[in-house]
Amino acid sequence: MFVAVNLTELMNIHRPSLRSAAMVLLHLLLAAACVAQPAKNSAEECYLMATFRNNGEDGLHLQWSTNAYQWQTLLDDRSVLAPTVGESKIMRDPCLYQGPDGTFHLVWTTSWMGKTIGYASSKDLMTWTEPVAIPVMADMPNCKLCWAPEIRYDARNKNYLIYWSSSLTDEKPEYWRTYACTTTDFKTFTKAKMFFDPGHSQIDASILEADGKFLLFYKHSWQGNRFAAADKLEGPYTNSSPMFSDEGWEGGWPMRLGGGYLLYLDHFKSRDRMGLWYSKELSSWSNITAQASFPRGTLHCSVLKVKRALLEPLIEQAERERAITPPKPILEGHTADPHVSVFDDTYYIYPTSDKNEWKTTDFSAWSSKDLVHWKNEGMILDVTKDLKWANLRAWAPAMIRRDGTYYFYFCADAKIGVATNSAPTGRFKDALDRPLITSSKEYPGQAIDPFAFMDDDGPAYLYYGQGNLYAYKLKPDMLTLDGPPKKMTPRRFNEGIWVFKRNGLYYFMWSENDARDPRYQVAYGTSKSPLGPIEVPPDNVILQQRGQAVGTAHHGVVNVPGTDRWYIIYHRHAIPDGNGYTRQTCITRMEFTADGRIKKSDPLEVTFPEGAKGEPIKR
Repeated sequence: MFVAVNLTELMNIHRPSLRSAAMVLLHLLLAAACVAQPAKNSAEECYLMATFRNNGEDGLHLQWSTNAYQWQTLLDDRSVLAPTVGESKIMRDPCLYQGPDGTFHLVWTTSWMGKTIGYASSKDLMTWTEPVAIPVMADMPNCKLCWAPEIRYDARNKNYLIYWSSSLTDEKPEYWRTYACTTTDFKTFTKAKMFFDPGHSQIDASILEADGKFLLFYKHSWQGNRFAAADKLEGPYTNSSPMFSDEGWEGGWPMRLGGGYLLYLDHFKSRDRMGLWYSKELSSWSNITAQASFPRGTLHCSVLKVKRALLEPLIEQAERERAITPPKPILEGHTADPHVSVFDDTYYIYPTSDKNEWKTTDFSAWSSKDLVHWKNEGMILDVTKDLKWANLRAWAPAMIRRDGTYYFYFCADAKIGVATNSAPTGRFKDALDRPLITSSKEYPGQAIDPFAFMDDDGPAYLYYGQGNLYAYKLKPDMLTLDGPPKKMTPRRFNEGIWVFKRNGLYYFMWSENDARDPRYQVAYGTSKSPLGPIEVPPDNVILQQRGQAVGTAHHGVVNVPGTDRWYIIYHRHAIPDGNGYTRQTCITRMEFTADGRIKKSDPLEVTFPEGAKGEPIKR
């Protein structure tokens, strides 16, 4: 793209308002020129962004761009490094920095409260050293937190500067300062010291070297963003600029681009969080977020320029995965939220029957002798005809048998009911003529996604919820709630609870993110009790999108009787052209490590090849 612009005329405009408008116009034209260049051959160098999702539970996400404006995910937005260290074992505010020897150094916030930061390194962005927690503020007993650490290499002193924001427990109101330490090998560190305190509380320091000066950008707490200057990386930083944003922006990352400056800022009060600001000469800033695009969920980030060849393995891996034809669904048509049961010598699936905008009205049953060949056994409940208290949104059922009676727990109009029958198929009857569970102010969240579990010593439990996970103990009639529910919500829980017991340990599995999101995924935790507490291990996501298989969650688990072979039956967005309302039910293996952790499952793996016998039940 060729852009004809008279730069002299633009620069010689003297009226401030017109000059400002002209500069913005010039900037937008230059940005458009960058965007128009071919992505593959635009340059030998491109831009790499390190960021995180939600509260940082799944770790490091990488994104890339040819022009620093339009960004796309790498590896289909899967985490490349799980957070396993620190007080809360999360990864927020990741700073990725490349040292003079080419090594990538990563530091991050490990907890909302604590005295450590996380650290790992990589040569190729694909393999990483084992993460470690650096106790940077261990010598300060009244330290409350360590947020948003960053790294810079100090060529003058031949060491790395690590700096972060901390506050102290004995200061009211809370007052944030920037502290720092140095290291040469990321194994030993100098004692933390005060690095920057401009006389007012501030967070999220980020340093840019420009024209022989060092600029420390920061957020003046609860007011806006500014920057201070120094002649050396280690400071002192003085003469803070006027504020150029409102208090809703934070987590700045500055960089030079062409003849101007970019500043990535996290708009923490907005659903569309990441923003981009521009300045020609640092004296004034413009919000140009409308000219940029970021993948959904992009948060507090760091950006660096890298050789495109470094990213090619990541880009090509995603392309190879998207070229793989996923396995066929096991049920015909569009179904979702599969509940799987074993009764006698037969497997059964009870799914949601997909309709547009989840306006479903009926439930059906499917049966199989081998997990390969499935038969539609027909409708078992029609909420428009069989209920007096609901007629729509028939979702996510559960089935269990006790003393020869089959209990079918289901959602209808965001309430939970129960129907019974003497067989696992055929028409079920509403057992109560009213909902069993409804939501309330005392127990907030939708009353959906029930799951019934009967322990091997007799007690039965009913789990449910969206946003919050609750558990009721059931009386032996399976129709009466035995006392109030217990709240037991694990981190990142959204919906779709599943519980099973293996080798004396209780496993809790659930779905994270929204069902319409390609990142809808399955995670797990464990407990020594059916009522928790749930311990969530690091890197606990065990089924997530890969290639064309996206939205891979809301699952059931089946153990082949008499064996230790396990399978996950889950839904994905239909292929092709599916979404959160048009889904398919699929199957994949679930395996365990020697110490009982669940291994990751692959939604692109063919579980039963053509002609396979499957898993007939041997009694």
